Amino acid sequence: SKSGERGIFNRVAAKKKAAESGRRNPDFDFGTNPSLRAGTLVLTSDGIVPIEQLEGMEFDVPVGNGDIAPAICRLSSPSAELFEITFASGRKHYATKEHKWPMLGGGKKTTEELVSGDRIPTGVRSLPDTGSAQDEEKGFLAGYWLGNGWATTRQDDGSAQYGICVPDRRADLVPRLRSVLAGVGVDTSFPRRPNGTYEFNTTSASLKGMLAEAGLSNKNQTSFERVWANSGRFLRGLFGGLIASDGHSEADRTSFSSKNPALRDLVADLAYFIGYKPTLRSRTSDVRITKSDGKQYSYPNYVIHTARWGTTSSVRH
Repeated sequence: SKSGERGIFNRVAAKKKAAESGRRNPDFDFGTNPSLRAGTLVLTSDGIVPIEQLEGMEFDVPVGNGDIAPAICRLSSPSAELFEITFASGRKHYATKEHKWPMLGGGKKTTEELVSGDRIPTGVRSLPDTGSAQDEEKGFLAGYWLGNGWATTRQDDGSAQYGICVPDRRADLVPRLRSVLAGVGVDTSFPRRPNGTYEFNTTSASLKGMLAEAGLSNKNQTSFERVWANSGRFLRGLFGGLIASDGHSEADRTSFSSKNPALRDLVADLAYFIGYKPTLRSRTSDVRITKSDGKQYSYPNYVIHTARWGTTSSVRH
């Protein structure tokens, strides 16, 4: 109700407010569920939003059975102690001890009541169908660039230079990428290089602007929070581009690996909100690579972060 002492919920006042605003049915009983950490992604009818950006807002969220329910977000206790909850998949969430979790099979438990082996349903999930077909193509370009592209600084004039490399086995993607690039004002021919790859470089400000507007600067950035402000179709395209570049599919499983844990987590979150059940793993090994010219490169204690998911799994768990 936004009245009374912090942490105290006045149900009578809240139902009165609901009747005045007309947004909720005042005949329904409803309550509160404190409290998740800033950065927690919330699936709403309009998109996926970090919870702190919903502060003081009213919005609609899908619930476990696929229905839509109204919700409001309010910061109740910024100094409250947070608990780390690690799921069997490797995914982590952070919540206060009072936060209530639905249990598979019925009932709820607070964070401090959870024990190893408890099973929490994730419900029905899908990216909102917001945005346009052009958004989806821009997302694909951005995702492919994150996987097989780069951003460097030219030594001659200090300008930013962007590039993409497409292996010969994915030459079918060149026309699509060229088309999207032309749509954002970049005219390129993607010449085939002696090593069999197709590559382009550009200092186009329009490509830099498109990526920056989407919240992207390079594959090593430590936060991708701004990416979630894009439309649902952009995010779907972004996921497709990332998988087409750095993903691996075999039988009924897909995986994505990166040395950047934040990029791996972005892909895992996208997979999750599309409806898959990604598992997260990290491994350390000594890597040795021999290039086509015979040069060898060694990377001791190289850490690879991987997300994997079954592609035949139901979107309802």
